[in-house]
Amino acid sequence: MSTTTTGITVDELVDQACDRNTPIELHYEPKNGPMIVGRARLLNCNDNQLLADRPLCLDGTIPSGVNLSIHLSMHGERYAFDSMIEDSCRMIQLNAHHKVHGIALKKPVVFSKSQRRQHLRISLVGYDPVHVELVRPHAEIPTACPMDAMIYSGWMVDLSVGGMSLLMDQHIIRHVKENELFFVDFGLPGCDDKFCLLGSVRHSRVIESSESIRVAICFQGWNRQQLIQDQRRLSRFVASHERRMLRRRK
Repeated sequence: MSTTTTGITVDELVDQACDRNTPIELHYEPKNGPMIVGRARLLNCNDNQLLADRPLCLDGTIPSGVNLSIHLSMHGERYAFDSMIEDSCRMIQLNAHHKVHGIALKKPVVFSKSQRRQHLRISLVGYDPVHVELVRPHAEIPTACPMDAMIYSGWMVDLSVGGMSLLMDQHIIRHVKENELFFVDFGLPGCDDKFCLLGSVRHSRVIESSESIRVAICFQGWNRQQLIQDQRRLSRFVASHERRMLRRRK
């Protein structure tokens, strides 16, 4: 029987994840362009496949038959496994009276803890405070914000091409859910234009002896071409920062 790298068997983890209809992220890296991230929810499984609802992808589509990684959170841990979409138009029986259109994913042989960081992360210590504004997307139009949307403010702690972490006052925002989406608006020293990216909350934690929470966000982009341009600008900023740090060390 296959086991995960954390001791629990693959079948046990799959069964628990499906029983709880656990949210998953599908990460697909095309040869050209940024990673495409899809969000879905596990519905059921059989001997060879995981069944999920159709993934929502805001910056592209994930084709069938290509290698991708699946990420999910269980028992306070984040897990990952390799898979592919084997059927992009599967009718899934939810109960005796209700079926939904979904997808069939290749069932994993092994899970592992997801700790991989794909991009160099830099600290913003030494810069003037970088102000960040977060706004939740419209409930029915995920690529837009409501006209009367609440704007939450925070201060950037670190940054990479793929995401950032920031500090926020608990009096401003008390509850941030894992995988919750926000539009993230900020400027960087030396960059003329501001950034506006769609981000997914990876995790958050309360800072001890403080009234702040630290929130980690992964950039997804609400427009694929814009995401490519923004990631290039972020990459230049990160590279410039590293050159400056290397000069200081000499």
